Amino acid sequence: MRYKIGLNSNPTKRFKFSFEFSNIKSNNEQFDEKKNYNRFEYNIDFRFSNKLSAGLRPSN
Repeated sequence: MRYKIGLNSNPTKRFKFSFEFSNIKSNNEQFDEKKNYNRFEYNIDFRFSNKLSAGLRPSN
């Protein structure tokens, strides 16, 4: 089961951001395992001109 919530700003603006939170639950009955994952992701971009932009995106 997966739950996801997020927010994005307008991508045509000079400064844009987005963030997303995910919660994933899984159950493996064969090995009696229950797992729960939480993930938070964010992106920040700044557009200097039509040809130049910079961004921050974490990776795991």
